[in-house]
Amino acid sequence: MFLLSGTGASGCPEPSTDERLNLFCFAERYDGEVVTAAEATRYDYQLKRSGYERGLGLPARVNQFSFQPYVAPILRYDTDINGGNPDKPLQLGSLTFVGDPKLVRQEGVVVGAGIGAYGRYLVGEGRYVDYGLGASYAHSPEHDIGIERRFASVCSKNHVGNWWYLDGCMRSSFVKKNLTEETRNSISLSTAKLFTSSEDVHHEVSVGGTRVYDEDYQQNQLSVGFETIYSNGWYSAVDATIGEDVDGEIAVQNAVSASLSLPVFERSLTITASYSEADGAKLFGIERADYTTSLSVVYSVYRNIDVVAGYTETDSSINYFDEAAPSFSVRFEPIRF
Repeated sequence: MFLLSGTGASGCPEPSTDERLNLFCFAERYDGEVVTAAEATRYDYQLKRSGYERGLGLPARVNQFSFQPYVAPILRYDTDINGGNPDKPLQLGSLTFVGDPKLVRQEGVVVGAGIGAYGRYLVGEGRYVDYGLGASYAHSPEHDIGIERRFASVCSKNHVGNWWYLDGCMRSSFVKKNLTEETRNSISLSTAKLFTSSEDVHHEVSVGGTRVYDEDYQQNQLSVGFETIYSNGWYSAVDATIGEDVDGEIAVQNAVSASLSLPVFERSLTITASYSEADGAKLFGIERADYTTSLSVVYSVYRNIDVVAGYTETDSSINYFDEAAPSFSVRFEPIRF
């Protein structure tokens, strides 16, 4: 039973981290406890959106099928607007190749907008299908060129009992730049378990497999994830991926990322660090392997605006592919209709 009161404190973060883990956090911490009317309303809605028709017993209803169109502004600094080559010669042993200046990578500020829709279909208790689709265009006033993007995804999420879940997803993305086009599709299947390790510390551990369909290759990947909500409301996530060898193409072999979200001056701050290794390609018989490290910080400067700053460095076995570049963007919350 969830009891209502005019007082009470929230101990679980807003559902901007992981919806299922937030719901589990509330169920573990407040089963039979007194909560505020605002908290009860919030989690009644979450329960109903997860297919539990009665929720906490409050009168509000949730549609079985939802469709939410949106538009989102784009403002960022892009280090590769046209999909071009590094602005330096390619050296392979005693050979030196000089590229066409017209094909050199261009960078600068891009502005634009994205449109799309997302929604959910409720199948049953703890079972639902999420979907999303959209397109965007970002233009560089300096170079008078743009970047087109399209994406689509559908995921079936299923509570199979005792906080065990089985999920299946299909995703597709397309990026078109002035010199390149890239299409990537994937199918994934994963299982997840939610549990509490100590008082007010809750976790979600997941294991899954993904089949990646790139334009030039196909690859199987194994992934493991571990997410935690701490007693103070902080949230962390660690993810690791192992990919199978792909002959003749540069593909991810190992990747790991870790993030921490916490309130700073009553606004959300998220710090993410990642590392990846990719190999498999050869250039004139010379093997290429890329080692990439990145760090990013996201801070909510206003209710609907996030500022994102980061730095990425790639150390390649072929110096031509070495990179080191900062990144910056302003991320706006989508305008929903």
